[in-house]
Amino acid sequence: MAEWTPDGLQLVGRWQTRGDEIGAHGTVPPTKLLSWLEHGRWCAVEQGDSLLAPLFADGNIMVVRAQRLSLGAGLGWQDRVQTGIGLVRVGNSSVEIAQSLWTDEATPRRAAELRLVGVALGPDRRPRQLPAEFRAKAMPIEEPLSLQTLALPELLKPDYVWQEPVRASEIDLFHHVNHARYADWLQDALRAAEAAGALAEPWRARKPVCGLAIDYVREIVFGETIAVAMQAQGERDLQLLVTVAGQLRARAALRVT
Repeated sequence: MAEWTPDGLQLVGRWQTRGDEIGAHGTVPPTKLLSWLEHGRWCAVEQGDSLLAPLFADGNIMVVRAQRLSLGAGLGWQDRVQTGIGLVRVGNSSVEIAQSLWTDEATPRRAAELRLVGVALGPDRRPRQLPAEFRAKAMPIEEPLSLQTLALPELLKPDYVWQEPVRASEIDLFHHVNHARYADWLQDALRAAEAAGALAEPWRARKPVCGLAIDYVREIVFGETIAVAMQAQGERDLQLLVTVAGQLRARAALRVT
């Protein structure tokens, strides 16, 4: 029998946090949350009712094109966690997925909300049409306001540019940088800008990230060197562009508490 998270998504996993998963702020960082949510998608593929199985059957895959992550209750050491998933809408070859992370306790607290847009690819790695029965699984789920306000404005004049070669450890089974590792790059670039004194005073307090938005333009592979340009937008939002040799690869925004 299916179980459900407090926000009505299908429950696909439970676990307990470990000490090695805790970041500098004493909570689980965004990259680990994104990895957990990806793990939840794989669980949804493998479960008996096969919520996402049509995306990955017979050599098919789904690539992530955009995601919006909003952080809520911070997860610390030995917190028990549950994660849920649901289909928001399904197009010809695109799919929008809603996911959430909650504490697994008598009074659950929402730890994170995610909206992800993916594209279904066939074995030839070209977009493929999704079956009609898969579209029937979509359910109306409102987008949280916290995600609606994560905007991606145009970068006008960067305050700082951080560069780093792509490591072999950042490459996944699809032979490109895993989408969750971009969150590491964004935060590494922010910390480097703070250390260099490149950002205004409100950004020097090392505030934890409470939201991020990423649109993926083109994949990044081993052997390339990324450049992350950033520009502060007020006291809480930061816009970032990820490029390789001047070519745009991703557009992103960070929000701090």
